[in-house]
Amino acid sequence: MMEPHNMAICFGPTLLPIPEGKDQVFYHNFVNELVRNLILNVNEVFPQDLPGPAYDKYAAIAEEADHMGYMDDV
Repeated sequence: MMEPHNMAICFGPTLLPIPEGKDQVFYHNFVNELVRNLILNVNEVFPQDLPGPAYDKYAAIAEEADHMGYMDDV
């Protein structure tokens, strides 16, 4: 299993790219440290129990779908 620091080195540049014009070497360690802390504290940052539904289910009836052009390929 990979250590959080090693995972941060692999995923940090993709998750938090350093903008052009900034010193890549200077900010690289900050990015790695931030991603490492996110990995170590994943349950505090992204809690499992969120209140309520994340979205409302919606199903278009055939008439609406046809009007929107969704039934053209059927």
